[in-house]
Amino acid sequence: MCKLLTFNRLCLFFMLLLSLSAKGQQADTAIEGDLLALFDIFSDDEIPEMTITADFDSVKANVKNKLYVYGQIEVEKSKKQSKKLTVRLRPRGKSRRLMCDFPPLKLKFDKDELLANGIQQFNDFKLVTHCIEGDAKSEALIKKEYLVYQLCNKMTPYSFNAKLVRITYKNKGSSFKKMTHLGILIEDAESLANRNNCEVTASKVINLDSMHTNHEKIASMFQYMIGNADWSYMMGRNMELIRTSER
Repeated sequence: MCKLLTFNRLCLFFMLLLSLSAKGQQADTAIEGDLLALFDIFSDDEIPEMTITADFDSVKANVKNKLYVYGQIEVEKSKKQSKKLTVRLRPRGKSRRLMCDFPPLKLKFDKDELLANGIQQFNDFKLVTHCIEGDAKSEALIKKEYLVYQLCNKMTPYSFNAKLVRITYKNKGSSFKKMTHLGILIEDAESLANRNNCEVTASKVINLDSMHTNHEKIASMFQYMIGNADWSYMMGRNMELIRTSER
């Protein structure tokens, strides 16, 4: 029987509810042939730049549904070089997409366009956003959240790639023209599974006996370390599962 490995979506409570995702393993980016991982197209700056152009009025109007809005992402590799990609985006999450001034986002890239640009076809990314407009604490909270990803990286390679990015949002709507905030881009689950020779499982509720014993302990210890109680293996709450061939 294949064992199941867990990588968790973490929830911590600050002044507002922020859903944290322990996702990152910068050292083990998988390259399929000559294709790059999406994160490889960013600059080597400590906080690289990214611009998202879309009708964000429509995005925020759709917080209660899963309708995508078309837009464009421009990633700066250097001052003279950038990469532009088509993207579909929509609000994601549960509490935060209803509570925040600016909801967290799901980004869906076009697989053929990724391939045409020499990028792996993993196309389903998440974006952690600033939540509250005009709140001086938002940037500090994003940085703290990113540290949680990095902590998880130190404990297990079965964790998501995450990149801290300075994002300029250009709005095609009328509520604002342009704004810049920190955000965290989180890799596709298929990408994580691929670079660890695993596969994503659709099951959200499992028998504890099927779990990889060591990684179950790591995941549980990590939840305790960061003070998170909002998770459950039995109920499949705030977690994701990948399957390895290890017996």
